[in-house]
Amino acid sequence: MTFQLTVGILLAYIVPGLIVAWGTAHLIENASNFFLRFLENPSTGSALAISILIFAFGAITDSIRALFIDWLLDGLQKTKPPANYLQKLNKDNLPVFLMLIERTQEYYRLNSNSCLALTFLLVAMLVKFRCTYYELLVLLGLIAMFFAAWKSRKETLWAMDQFSKS
Repeated sequence: MTFQLTVGILLAYIVPGLIVAWGTAHLIENASNFFLRFLENPSTGSALAISILIFAFGAITDSIRALFIDWLLDGLQKTKPPANYLQKLNKDNLPVFLMLIERTQEYYRLNSNSCLALTFLLVAMLVKFRCTYYELLVLLGLIAMFFAAWKSRKETLWAMDQFSKS
């Protein structure tokens, strides 16, 4: 089995990584200056550095999500992952299982990683600006992303349950 870099995986890292980079630019003046210099005078090296940085921020956010948000959502939801769903895997139904995971788990990761990144952005904006209407918009986005993460986690668990019953 090989690792495939899919659009879902990229989105689960890049969107939250971009939000965290935005928050970092609010907190650290050198980061803000670096991003502004890139916008004024773009170069291939800067673009590569920013791309790697955004992907790294997204990967770190994904790791923090696995530690905290998964635990929180599993505690809030009544549905639990079926205990035996991996025992049903064989070479014939592996593509079906992979398709289920791509269609449900990757959206959950995008939503929950974005929720975590928006939390970081909100804290960064509150530290920098105190409280303006931008923070209220970020808070609304945070609530929407948390709800979307909760719903998509529920769909992932449902898909795993259906797979285990097949």
